[in-house]
Amino acid sequence: MTENFVRLRGAQYDYKIPYDGINALFLLPKPDQQRYAFVISLDKPIRQGQQKYQHLVWEIHKLNVDIELNISEEDCSQKYEGQLTKQMSGPMMNMIAKIFKILTRNPVRLVYII
Repeated sequence: MTENFVRLRGAQYDYKIPYDGINALFLLPKPDQQRYAFVISLDKPIRQGQQKYQHLVWEIHKLNVDIELNISEEDCSQKYEGQLTKQMSGPMMNMIAKIFKILTRNPVRLVYII
């Protein structure tokens, strides 16, 4: 993740997805309540061969973790208005949702399926 885009790399592909190309963010709990699906809805789908992908799905666990962001304290206070901190801790799904929410300026919708 960078300031302007998120990079996806694999053995045969390399994508740069700008944050303004992300339409919506969703957090969907799985039935076991220990895993969540984090869905990134794209404005322009990415292509891999003939296949187009409009949505990216990331499985996240509900584990408590401590992370350190590679940004300065000055950037935290100026660019992100104190919403991000250099050291973050808590459930992984909350931290990933918060980081994407701040960087993309899109709300994260928590969806419960009954």
